[in-house]
Amino acid sequence: MATVLPTSLFELRAHHFRPVIGETFYLEGPKGALVLRLVDVHEGKEPLFSGTTRVPFTLDFMGPPGVYNDAHLMLNLRHPKLGLIEGVGVGPNLGTLDTRWGAGQLWTVVFN
Repeated sequence: MATVLPTSLFELRAHHFRPVIGETFYLEGPKGALVLRLVDVHEGKEPLFSGTTRVPFTLDFMGPPGVYNDAHLMLNLRHPKLGLIEGVGVGPNLGTLDTRWGAGQLWTVVFN
């Protein structure tokens, strides 16, 4: 059964993504869909802003090397079970990652 995500980016939380670590997402952009694999979810310790309950989190994805090398973009992210997540800020990351995910480009989506 498909999980229904909140329609607002602000309502998304890290716990929505933890169950699908290791699964394929599609980053929909001007060059078509880029296949990414969710490899990690990092969650902060407390909200960044007073009066809010949202704790910031990031999603790390592994994708093919050499695509959009220096771009940070606002694109749509799609998952077969979670559906469409519109207008996320995503960009390539120069960080390192556990090699169990193989070689490729690390991508990060930040939710503050």
